[in-house]
Amino acid sequence: MRLKTQVTIVGLVALAGLMVGLALLARAEIGPLLAMQRAADGLERVALLDDLVHELQSERGLTAVARRDGVPEERLAAQYRRTDRAAEAASEAGVGSGAEPWRLGQTRKTLDAQALDLEVVFALYGRAVEPLLREAEQLMGDPDLDALRGSLGAHALLSKTKEEFGRLRSQVGLLLARPGLPGAAIRALQLFAVFESRMEETLREADPQLAGALHAALGSAPMIAVREEVERLATSGSTRGAGAPAHTPAGWFALASSAMDGLREVQRGSLASIRARAAQGASDARSGLAIRAALVIAGWLGSCYLVFVSLRRLLATIRRLDEQSRVLIGRLHAVTGAAELSAAPESRVGFVQLIEQVDRLGRQATSDALTSALNRHGLGHVYLAERARAERHGRPLSLVLLDLDHFKLVNDRFGHPAGDGVLRSLAALLQRQVRGVDIVARWGGEEFVVLLPECDEDAGAGLAERLRAAVAAHAFEVPRRVTASFGVAQARLGESLEDLVRRADVAMDRAKSLGRDRVCRASEEVAACADATFSTARQAG
Repeated sequence: MRLKTQVTIVGLVALAGLMVGLALLARAEIGPLLAMQRAADGLERVALLDDLVHELQSERGLTAVARRDGVPEERLAAQYRRTDRAAEAASEAGVGSGAEPWRLGQTRKTLDAQALDLEVVFALYGRAVEPLLREAEQLMGDPDLDALRGSLGAHALLSKTKEEFGRLRSQVGLLLARPGLPGAAIRALQLFAVFESRMEETLREADPQLAGALHAALGSAPMIAVREEVERLATSGSTRGAGAPAHTPAGWFALASSAMDGLREVQRGSLASIRARAAQGASDARSGLAIRAALVIAGWLGSCYLVFVSLRRLLATIRRLDEQSRVLIGRLHAVTGAAELSAAPESRVGFVQLIEQVDRLGRQATSDALTSALNRHGLGHVYLAERARAERHGRPLSLVLLDLDHFKLVNDRFGHPAGDGVLRSLAALLQRQVRGVDIVARWGGEEFVVLLPECDEDAGAGLAERLRAAVAAHAFEVPRRVTASFGVAQARLGESLEDLVRRADVAMDRAKSLGRDRVCRASEEVAACADATFSTARQAG
């Protein structure tokens, strides 16, 4: 590949990486904005649930009054319509499934068809309200709303407090509808105490704005009248005689509903304040995103410009060097004479071609032309690096030297092209058998070397045995079984490549003397290696 092409590819890759990085940055910036949008959607669903709960609470109280004192049918029907609209709105938003309109219709038919006790009425509506309160609390626990966690906690407490007041309204209505009901007055007083306890908890969690609104609601005339009526009922213990209540069930419902509407307004104000903060957060996120997006785009354009200019300058410099190299080479040819110039047209190369030729010659200098494995020169550089790494980390380094048995007979009987094919196949076989970190090199002739990082002599001998078996079992391109003898040696501290190969060569020679097609280790070297039998066998090999 030409140098100019390589530089162009590098530039394009750099630009692509820059664009991907900027895209990821933009995505990270958009995340907070999307979270705020999800938070706004969650608060919208909470508001719908609040509306539905309030309408159910009103329907519960109005239904109880209608079953005792009677109310205009149009008023009850209007309340049903308000509850149904709230249920439909919640259902369309995917919340409040427990209070779907058809479920409400079935409950109302049941209440109309059967003369149910008021306590049953309260229980039926209570079972509809409680799941809605839990669902609203779960929505307010969404991680996207973490920034509003304190205000949402106070709002959830306020919703529970309001429901306690709704139960109080129902209980007192039951007491007024059934004079002399045993324990009813005590129950009403207990519910008021629970309501006040909930209210105190809500005030502790509320921010100053919500706390002020709650104090105003608690000090309102309807709420004061409710407290007085409950205390009067608790004092009298019944609805007759001294201290008897001043309200009929319908009058009580109107009074308690007025106080509850005050709590509802506080609840709406609380949620409106929270939603306003969420909207402000989303607005701030959008503004911040716009500013950061502008900065990111400006940075991206600036970086692209710098990369483009740098590439242009680099390519221009290469072209100038190319032209200057051609001029210089032309002058050299002019000095040496036209005859040499015409005789050596291949010398007409420029700077880019010279660089490419140097790169190609560098690869040729370290690679074996026949097998494409490393040659002795290339292995020398690799060995120095691996030895330094092994000594730095205290790790072993071993070397396997192998030589094809009777390879001269292959060349003599089948020709050198067949022998070259065997060497190429052997190099490919070795590459397939060794690990990815191992280095295969042609040492010379039919000798090959495998350098084994992170291997001691025992592990190296095991690998050499696998290689020996693979060579012996391989079907080479000649009608003759090909085997190899192996020598294994572990590098010593500071040992040169030549000394390491020399020790492995001694072990390999011993393998040949013992019958070939086997593996010997350098550490197994004994005096018997120098006897006459060994010398004769080596000369025969």
